[in-house]
Amino acid sequence: MMHNTLYRLQKKQYFTLVFLGILFVITSFIWFLAELSESEFPFEPIVVLIGGLATLFAVFWPFRPTYMDRRISSKVTFDYTTNNGDFSIGREELSFTLHFTHANHENIHLYNYNSDIRRITVARDVGRISEIKDASAFHYSSDSITLSEGDIACVENDSGNYACIKIIDIKSTQDGIDNKNEVTFSYVINPDKGTDFS
Repeated sequence: MMHNTLYRLQKKQYFTLVFLGILFVITSFIWFLAELSESEFPFEPIVVLIGGLATLFAVFWPFRPTYMDRRISSKVTFDYTTNNGDFSIGREELSFTLHFTHANHENIHLYNYNSDIRRITVARDVGRISEIKDASAFHYSSDSITLSEGDIACVENDSGNYACIKIIDIKSTQDGIDNKNEVTFSYVINPDKGTDFS
């Protein structure tokens, strides 16, 4: 099945195709020299074989899509006391309306109360979004989660697409420590219902 989506090659795939391509050029050149010197060594089937292998690897290798060329990512700072605590990321079927409320100056609550959010969870034992290989594998059971700075939340919307949100900074005036109420977070949204964020 062919896709219009641009996929990035895995390193092994890339180096295999580059190696075969270079080998094809070199053997073609040797074949050319052999023709000039009227050598009887059968270079033609070898060159054709290498060229054919390169083509077959390029067409039929089971490429693993990483969706990186179509991902939506950004970093935002949001005053969670405004807009009823709602902040939207993405667009259309990749839209997520995040609902935040205050916990304290070290934590913030995130809910799945909005109609476009199907479920949410904390990605346990994960330090970076790029470490998440399957966002659907986490345990989703709560309507609300509490996040600290450095925590990552995985969110599925009503279209079956996933976003991962990493909390970078939390500010709160209610504890008398900060002079504003803000949450700063980075996020990555995968298209095509992709669950691999690595």
